[in-house]
Amino acid sequence: MIEQLKEIIKKSKLSEEDKKFWEERIKNMPEEMIPVLEILFQSSEKNITLVTELTKEKIAAAGDPEKLEKILKKEKELLQKALE
Repeated sequence: MIEQLKEIIKKSKLSEEDKKFWEERIKNMPEEMIPVLEILFQSSEKNITLVTELTKEKIAAAGDPEKLEKILKKEKELLQKALE
């Protein structure tokens, strides 16, 4: 599954910087997340971009609980729509 996810990312329209971002994240990612990302990323190029942006925003907001809470709420809503 990891190789399939890597291939989806490689073929995506993400910038090289974002592709490297995911390459690093996948190395340390819990196994349970791999199939979730694979499903999301396979369904739409928009989802790849969206999840990339949200993940970067969460990292940037790590020291600000209020900001992080807003991002997580936004992420939950968007992911629910994406999986419908």
